Amino acid sequence: MCALAVFALTAAQANAEFRKSSDAVQFDVSSVRLIQNTLQVKIAARVSDGWQFYGTQIAKSGPIPTKFFFADSSARVMRVSSNPQAKMKYDKGFSMNVPYYQGNVHFFVRSKIQKRQAQYPLQVQFMACNANLCLAPETLSLTVVLPK
Repeated sequence: MCALAVFALTAAQANAEFRKSSDAVQFDVSSVRLIQNTLQVKIAARVSDGWQFYGTQIAKSGPIPTKFFFADSSARVMRVSSNPQAKMKYDKGFSMNVPYYQGNVHFFVRSKIQKRQAQYPLQVQFMACNANLCLAPETLSLTVVLPK
């Protein structure tokens, strides 16, 4: 009985450390290239042990997919790819197969710029889960700075 209480307390403390999706997953712009009017942005995502976040292509009846978009009309996302690609698993909560990421992931966001400026406000919307709970979806702001 005592061991069960200690386990429950440890699990509750571990979950208390993660109150927002951004506590479990961190995103950073790792490189930027501009070729004519095409902006190529590499984004590094680091996922805490025991956590995951969902892929970019999910049916409407599923969880919130990861989405990259610009906060203004300065650019528009044309294509997003990742390395490694998302893994697939059956999620009982959504009664469907869902793509997800764990560990370290690199996203490659190709965008068309509408006007040239020194930096662009890129947003990432995502939702993090572990085996016991899902945290609320969150939108983070990333600043994409053009190289000089």
